[in-house]
Amino acid sequence: MDSFGMTAAKAERIIDKAKKQTIVNNLLKKAKAKAALTADAIKHKKLDRGSRK
Repeated sequence: MDSFGMTAAKAERIIDKAKKQTIVNNLLKKAKAKAALTADAIKHKKLDRGSRK
């Protein structure tokens, strides 16, 4: 038993799960930011038709 009141192996498993969860959340945030940028670029794209403006 350690200071958390559980075995060291159980504490390690909990810490590993928390690390994986943090990595997944970071990846989701990056993907959302990238999707927003690409969607914004397409949404505000202006057509240039040359002489037919």
